[in-house]
Formats: sequence, C-alpha cells, structure tokens
Amino acid sequence: MKKNILIIISIITFAPLSFTTLKFNVLNFNKRNTGTIGDVKYSILNPEQFVMVNGDGWVLLDGKKIDFESGLYKLLHTTGHSNVIPEGKLPNGDGVFIRGIDTNENDHYGDTDKGRIVGSFQEDAIRNITGSFLGSNPNQQSYVTGSFSSQSFDQGDHNSWARANNRGTKINFDASKSKGIKVANENRPKNINLYIYIKINEPN
Repeated sequence: MKKNILIIISIITFAPLSFTTLKFNVLNFNKRNTGTIGDVKYSILNPEQFVMVNGDGWVLLDGKKIDFESGLYKLLHTTGHSNVIPEGKLPNGDGVFIRGIDTNENDHYGDTDKGRIVGSFQEDAIRNITGSFLGSNPNQQSYVTGSFSSQSFDQGDHNSWARANNRGTKINFDASKSKGIKVANENRPKNINLYIYIKINEPN
C-alpha cells in the first residue's frame, strides 16, 4: 500500500513541473534576437510564430514599402545603394525563386542578364525550342515526330492555301505531345513553398 501512495504522489507533483517549464519556454521565445539587418530567412513558421522565435525587426519579403527610418533603408541610403529598394519598396519574393547574384567570376554558370541590381526581378523564360519536318507531301503524318503533328487539307476545306494548291498539310507544334514532358501555365522546377523574411530593424 505504501508503494502505491508514493507513486501517485510522484505523478501529481511531476506533471505540473513539466507544464510550467513548457509554458516558461514559450513565453520567452520573444526575448530572442536573431540575425542582423539585411539577413533573409526561409521559414515554415507564419509571421506571428516567426517573431516569437526570432524577435522583432523581421518582416515578410513581399514587396511592401518600409519606413524610411528603418535600419535597412538608412543603411542602404547612406552607403549609396538605395536603388536596391526603390522608394522604400522591398523586393517581392511571393511565388518566385531566389537566384544567387552574378559576381562575373564564372561566366559559364552566370546570369545571362548581366549587371542586375541585387533584389531585382527577372521575368520567366525558357531556352529556345527548335524542330523540323519534311514538306509538300499531302500524307505528311508519316514525316512528323515528337511535338509536331499534321493535318491534311483538300479543296473542300475552308482553307485558302488548300483551295489554291488543291491539297495541303497543316503542321502543328505542341510541347505536351513530347514523351515525358509536363506542361503548365508557368515554367517551374519541382519545389516546396516557404515564408521568406528579411530583417529591417534591430529591436530597441
């Protein structure tokens, strides 16, 4: 009987201590101060959670205008680099990929748009796609492959070229018809999405 009583007392006294310790740690997250002005961080934490862990001075890198009195703007302005955030607007990282700035040390892997300002936006693009096919055979289907397809016309079709030449073939291009090609309404690699934060101020 005595052993049972001792076990119950231990559980009752230990559990509140664990809860108190956890509560203490959560409440003290906002006392931490991580990073320096200009640092950028990826995080799975939303803005409220992020500030609890990393302290004040961080904002989303979402293109919003920051105060001219902020530490980041003052630093860039006094060092002659305010064009990085024109009119105080941060770069907008929403839905885009971050690319390392081209230092011109290795042209083979460098950015093809030379002289870009840090934080500047670059439109999407793909490398040129080229192809070929043999012409003037009405049964063109046997001469096209991959992304190309063909469609024959004769005089009865509502096509000015076919009417003038008796018969003809229309050649179509569709990248999705190539084996193993996935298409969408944007160009993208495989990815996961995270929050992007930038530090603009040191806490007071």
